[in-house]
Amino acid sequence: MSEQRYTDYMMESIFHPLDLSSDEIGFQMSGENQHAKGYMKKWSVMGLMGRFFVDTRILGNNERGWIHIDNVYLNGSSFGGLFGSATAFSVILQDLLSADSKLLSTETKKLMYQHQRTLSGDQVEMTLGWHIGELKGVAYYFREGGGAGFRSEMRIYPKMGLATVLMANRTTLKTRSLLNKLDVLFF
Repeated sequence: MSEQRYTDYMMESIFHPLDLSSDEIGFQMSGENQHAKGYMKKWSVMGLMGRFFVDTRILGNNERGWIHIDNVYLNGSSFGGLFGSATAFSVILQDLLSADSKLLSTETKKLMYQHQRTLSGDQVEMTLGWHIGELKGVAYYFREGGGAGFRSEMRIYPKMGLATVLMANRTTLKTRSLLNKLDVLFF
């Protein structure tokens, strides 16, 4: 237990060792005008229902059938408050694939890929923080994310030494099916 604030711990223990600056990844947007705008399709279930679940003050203009979502800061850094580029996330994934990881020991990496079990002993398709998937017989570990106008997924294929990151400024993008099509190109 570090007894640090979550954001401080992440900066000191993950971003700094990988030489990632606060301009590349962090919990506050630096240069908001340099970030992609988030969008939600106007005539979709999310576009119609979103008005009931989203503070309408963050809904921007209609841009050719897409509703612009104003920048949003979540009240909870640990569950979606991280801003970063695909390049910054790829640096983290590359380190996790490295034999000489700056972030995790060999033993900790083994735990990262270990299936979890229920109290009755049944295996679940999760590890300590990652979901488990399979593509063409190859196991991968993934995290998905999204929020107001954005969708993302990152994957690690440890046996292949491969990691992929897909980020989009559209809430409804089907990242899983798109990555399934793209990732097999690297197999």
